[in-house]
Amino acid sequence: MAAFQAEPDIHKAVTAFCEATVNTASDEACGGCMMAAAVLGNSERVAEIRSYAAEGLTATADIFAKRFEKEMKAGHLTRTPSAKVRGRALVDLMQGLQLRARAGIAREQLLQDARSYVPLILGK
Repeated sequence: MAAFQAEPDIHKAVTAFCEATVNTASDEACGGCMMAAAVLGNSERVAEIRSYAAEGLTATADIFAKRFEKEMKAGHLTRTPSAKVRGRALVDLMQGLQLRARAGIAREQLLQDARSYVPLILGK
């Protein structure tokens, strides 16, 4: 998130976020989202876990959406897809990259893929 918020150029901000996601997820010390997926998969009995995860993912998407809305108003991004859709897509992208990293996909492949997703998020 720091990489996304620190960069003034939206293209560079999304790229930096995607690269930071891959770098963090590819770190051997990182627990990754496999644990989160397992917890959520068995959380029907633990509503607080599911609620906490949903709130966190929604809050993250909302932070992205606010930035995308600002960029749309400044004329740097098209109005479609919406800021909300872009924010949710970036969260989904983050989760997918983390899952693939934990599954053992090579860091170089993940970085290549992450960079190729930037135009999809930005609508370019």
